[in-house]
Amino acid sequence: MDERDLETPILLALREREANDGPVFEASIRTIAAAVALEDTLADRLRLASTLSALESDGLVTSRDGEPRSDEPTDDVVEVEAPARSGETADGTGSSGDRADETSYRLTAAGRERADDRCARLESERVDVITDDDRSELALGAVPDAYGIPLSRALAARTPDGTISIESALEPAFVGRDSERERLTTLLEGARDEQSSVALIAGEPGIGKTALIERLCADASDVGFETAIGRCRRDGGGPYHPFRDAFDDRADAEPLPFVDSPSPPVRDDTTYDARLEAVYDRTAAWLEDRAAERPLVLAIDDLQWADTATVELLTHLVETIDEAPLAVICTARPTGPETDGQLTWISEAVGREESTVRLELGPLDREPIAELVERHVGDRGVPPAFVDAIAEETGGNPLFVVETVEHMLEAGRIDPTHDYYPERPDEIAVADVVQTTIGARLERLDPATRAVLETGAVVGDVVPLSLLQTVTRYAPSTCREHVDRLIESGLWRRTDDATVRFESDVIRSVVRDEIDEEHASRLHRRIADAMADDDRRETDATIAHHYDRADEPDLALEHWIAAADHATTLYALEDAVAWYERALRLARERGHEETILAVLESLGDVHYTRGEYETADKQFRYVRDRTTDPDRIRRTYRYQARVRFERSEYEATERYATAGLDVGGDDVTREVCWLHDYRAGADMKRGHIEAALEEFRTQRALAARIDDDLLLGRAHQNIGICYMRQGDADRAIGQFDRGVSLLERAGDDRELARCLNDLGIAYLRDDRLQRATETFERCRDLAAKTGSLRVKILALNNLAMVTVTRARWEEADPVLEEVFEIATRVGNDEIEAITHAKLALVEQATGNLETATDTLERGLEMLRETESTYHRAKYRIVLGTISLQRGAFDRAAERIDAGLELAIDREFTKLHAKGLLARGVLERERGTLDAALEDQRAGLDLATGLGSDSDVATHRTELAATLARTDGDDAGRALEQSRRAIDGVPEGYRLVDVTARIVHAGALRRSGDTEAARELLETALEDATGMSNEATLRCLLELASCDRVSGDERLRRERLEVGRELAGEIGATLYADRFADRLADRPADAAPEETPGSPRRRPERDGKAGTADR
Repeated sequence: MDERDLETPILLALREREANDGPVFEASIRTIAAAVALEDTLADRLRLASTLSALESDGLVTSRDGEPRSDEPTDDVVEVEAPARSGETADGTGSSGDRADETSYRLTAAGRERADDRCARLESERVDVITDDDRSELALGAVPDAYGIPLSRALAARTPDGTISIESALEPAFVGRDSERERLTTLLEGARDEQSSVALIAGEPGIGKTALIERLCADASDVGFETAIGRCRRDGGGPYHPFRDAFDDRADAEPLPFVDSPSPPVRDDTTYDARLEAVYDRTAAWLEDRAAERPLVLAIDDLQWADTATVELLTHLVETIDEAPLAVICTARPTGPETDGQLTWISEAVGREESTVRLELGPLDREPIAELVERHVGDRGVPPAFVDAIAEETGGNPLFVVETVEHMLEAGRIDPTHDYYPERPDEIAVADVVQTTIGARLERLDPATRAVLETGAVVGDVVPLSLLQTVTRYAPSTCREHVDRLIESGLWRRTDDATVRFESDVIRSVVRDEIDEEHASRLHRRIADAMADDDRRETDATIAHHYDRADEPDLALEHWIAAADHATTLYALEDAVAWYERALRLARERGHEETILAVLESLGDVHYTRGEYETADKQFRYVRDRTTDPDRIRRTYRYQARVRFERSEYEATERYATAGLDVGGDDVTREVCWLHDYRAGADMKRGHIEAALEEFRTQRALAARIDDDLLLGRAHQNIGICYMRQGDADRAIGQFDRGVSLLERAGDDRELARCLNDLGIAYLRDDRLQRATETFERCRDLAAKTGSLRVKILALNNLAMVTVTRARWEEADPVLEEVFEIATRVGNDEIEAITHAKLALVEQATGNLETATDTLERGLEMLRETESTYHRAKYRIVLGTISLQRGAFDRAAERIDAGLELAIDREFTKLHAKGLLARGVLERERGTLDAALEDQRAGLDLATGLGSDSDVATHRTELAATLARTDGDDAGRALEQSRRAIDGVPEGYRLVDVTARIVHAGALRRSGDTEAARELLETALEDATGMSNEATLRCLLELASCDRVSGDERLRRERLEVGRELAGEIGATLYADRFADRLADRPADAAPEETPGSPRRRPERDGKAGTADR
């Protein structure tokens, strides 16, 4: 402000006092300076004196040398009142008043007129007013009423660009980014309305990403949000570090799900995927619960340095949390090898979500640059030319702007007090200015404080104060003093009570570059030692980094392995691979062959768990080629056999297991037992039951010799499976019970769950439905506990089988749908195919037969891609029975014979019996009763030998139905067989029971006891309706026959019409024809009707029921 600029404020200040308080005699230079906000400096006093002299020469003011004041002031004199400064009284004098010898000034009449004229002309001018909290545009004349300051003070404070600052103090603060803050504020508003929101802020170093999220968090906190900031570390930190950083110190909340004790290792990619997804889902639920208590902002800073586990978890959260008062904000550098992968994943996730914001922070515009410059020089009215030069030279990067201005202040190249600023870009040097400025600050630090700073630079981006104290060996109070100095110097900032961080990464880099390598190496060693003493597993990667930089490769190797091992327990397998590979590099450099092989085995196991079988194979082969240890070689073969077994490649499984067993001599080790296990399992899966039994018995003997409960339990379990395949449920249950006891003792819940699943199947086949249900439920619960998705889908699949067996279709459907969803998600084709088959059984019983056929054919098509011969045989037979109901006799015969042939070839006794039963029913419906009786009697003999009461009852029922169609004594035998069938039905087998009652009623009618038959059929029809369409149709046919005997033609035809309609709806051509035949017959004087076992009177129609059978 020059002399001409001071003239109007002085006139207005003197006029305002006159208007407010009446004329006073005089005002001193000191008082006038305070009124127009001039600094108490020599330069300002000289400018004021010069202006007053000019006003006096123009006749606008008059002066008087220091003389006693008159008690009666004249009309021509007025004194101004100014706000009190420190050490001043309210009237602007010092605490003792103006000195008596000071010159005083007052307005003349001409001066008063000039002041009024200037005030009138200025009142309408537009100005911007800046306060601590706001910025407003208004007329200059409105400022006094709006802000409570005199017009003279406002005019004195106005800068050349029309801005008036009335802030309490002009200090560095966040500036600019208004549009970005507006978008982020909108995002927070959405989060408050329970619409989860995501933002990704990208930008170059120093552009203001961290400052923006810190300001956002401060704003969010002001409106009731909880805020948490987690910072990624480029030098380690362990899996999920930023989440720990954000929440671990909050004692008021449950720990994050992955902070609990490490989980047991997984053995396959399906279980790994399931457990990893469970951890992610629990974390999402944890955040949702926390946000439900109070809206939450989670900020992840410096995503370019995030570990893979963090990025994958973050991606999952972005994709799955939809309706929660949660905002997730991430910052990252936009390009570079460290950033590209993370930004790609998160950007894709952000792009898929509606409530998302992606911001690319560019340079600041000129207006916020001007604000930033003024705040750092502590004065308004910085010349526009200087601001333009700063903007041009720094490119608008906030960090470069600040450091450039600080450097020029420290070098004396700008002087806000005297309004001195260079205005040409070539007078502003930005090259290396950050390094120069920081270097100057470092030079001003005392040696002890600088040592603390250098230690922090080696520690990392965020510096724990406890670690700093340990490494520097300073007393807590001394360490705090040095930390406070570094914060005051603008090098550090406090993040919380326990940590500090560098003001910017650039500052840390400059400080780190100033440290000579020898000293840095010593610091790395001391930091690593201090962290290793803390014994926190999640810091192993950071410890390894410091030992690596300290040139301590053996210690670094140890901690890289420990970090990778720990990562596997947290399902952070990408991180585990990265750290194992670092360990592998060091082990090779050091020539540690045993460590190399051990790390390669671990890497192979991780790659196997992730489903990367070829990579795992390569590493196992490498280990095998470079070791002479027989058990290590066997272990590599066992890994490869396991991979093939889990992929249903049973010939390859046998090949690898045999190769492993050929290694070494007659040693008995766990690896030998495992290899026998896999080789026998391959035989069993291919239907070579006797060979499998021999192999499993060998495994059992070897496992007993080394007293290994796990392998001994598996041997008993697998022997039980073989017995079950042979149809010997009693022996199977005995083996499974022994296996359960051993596996409980071994403490392996995953293997125990598998054994329980097999035991449940044995109970199911032994007709002990309640025990089967309880066992499957225990298996399901253990599978959920261990996270084994493979076992879970087996347990659910078998629970569904129980409901199917009980004919409780409404309970079976949802369970089967869940099994199908899981099997599809994890790619288990065998279970998916079997689920198709079970859904077909439900459809066969209660729905449409064409739909049942299509569903079952899809299942069989999938089973053809597996080596599950048992299920292929079973469901071919089932498909044949459906074809029979649809009237496709030749197609039914083809399918039943194919299943029967496979069952006989693979010695599946239970399926052999079922195939004979199905073929017998087919022959009965064709009218070849002798062939039917032969098959059904042979099937009954097999079923009786297996000891399954439900199967025996089923065989007796259909044998009775066939016997009822023959002449002579067979009718009596039909009555006997059907009665024995009813008596032999186990509890819970509703469909077997109702079918047996229907057939027994038919035998009663044929024996002449029509009333007993009708009574039995009426109750059977109630039970059959809704449970089984076929049983309902058979029951209606039998009731119509009873009606005919009793002469109730109306009721008979009514039942036949109902049956024909139902048969037509479901596509049961076999029964539709039966009902049509009966309706076309003569009335009551006609010959007695035949049951569904009678020979057909119309020509056979094959394959007319639907497209699947044509």
